[in-house]
Amino acid sequence: MNIKKLKLFDNFLRSVINKIQVFKTKKSDDVILPDQILIIKLSAFGDSLCLIPSLRYFSKSFPDCKIDWLTTGRSSPKTFSEIKFIHEIIIFPLNIFRALIFLPSLIFKIKKYDLVIDCDQYYALSELIALFSRRSVGFSTPIKGSNFSHSISYDPLLNEILQFKLLFDEIPVPRNNSDVSFHADCLELTDNYQPTDFLKNAILNLDLQTKPLIVLYPGSGSNAKIRRWSASNYIELSNFLSEKFTVVFAGGADEIDLKTILSSSKKSIDWIGKWSLTEWAWILRHHTSMFVGNDGGLFHLADSQGARTLGIFGPSLYSKWGSINPRSRHIEISSLECRPCLRGHLGQVATVCARNDVACINQITVSQVLAVFQDAIKYEI
Repeated sequence: MNIKKLKLFDNFLRSVINKIQVFKTKKSDDVILPDQILIIKLSAFGDSLCLIPSLRYFSKSFPDCKIDWLTTGRSSPKTFSEIKFIHEIIIFPLNIFRALIFLPSLIFKIKKYDLVIDCDQYYALSELIALFSRRSVGFSTPIKGSNFSHSISYDPLLNEILQFKLLFDEIPVPRNNSDVSFHADCLELTDNYQPTDFLKNAILNLDLQTKPLIVLYPGSGSNAKIRRWSASNYIELSNFLSEKFTVVFAGGADEIDLKTILSSSKKSIDWIGKWSLTEWAWILRHHTSMFVGNDGGLFHLADSQGARTLGIFGPSLYSKWGSINPRSRHIEISSLECRPCLRGHLGQVATVCARNDVACINQITVSQVLAVFQDAIKYEI
């Protein structure tokens, strides 16, 4: 199911939900210690990385509780398969026919959960699923949230990592441990990972003792190309940095289309499509001095591994979707009234620019990025 079809299907479900009142979840003030919890976060990879710190934080209050996660392939669930506080990852199919077959059996299973927590800000599908639960919690936005047992206001300006923490903090359930600490990383992705000899040799061949590793991420999701600072800018940036640093271009299947353009950079290494997300997580955690990139999955992956990041943000606000790591930096054009055109809580996720010039990202210059880089890493250009 492509994104356009997914949105049409979701809009259809929203109209259905608005008409279904007989099954509407009853508001409840009961305080029950849950034994089984279902978390719903259908997409995407970067959003899921923002969620995991709060899910870990929440799970520590319920050490004997089984917490399952309902998601889709868009979140790259295999990458999260080793996280111990997630009991089971349930994958909802994106094919519309398979989804329609899967949905009734899922709704039947929902009853086994003491609590369903919908962490999606705009999907009607997740609210429909939660509607059949015994008790539900989710965000209240202009387009969803009226069917939950307990709705929590969504703040479109609060950083998404902290937004999820707020959601879990306000869930009306007793806590076994009120002193649980919160930290905004996801090191569990690589805690038990053992790199292959091929990966270790690739790192050894870089000679990082002489020239530290800088990872440049010129991509974004295939449906979010509007967020990309131009590849030519990244080439120019890499030419400046490669004198004192080892520079590699990072990306996966969504960035394969950039390989031909980036091949003109003779001083950098093209690693687009070379490593899995788990391998990238290991590289970013253990060997990266700085990650420079757009708002996209690999940016959030770098942040989740504690890497120092420099985010280049256009359609989305850094304060909302960027890092809360005090070592990290960003650059964005704040003077444009049309920003942000990514307003997920309203169901507005722009894929094209209404101005036709993507000024929010195209007005950012290489010299500006170099200046921020220099300040962050104390590098003289």
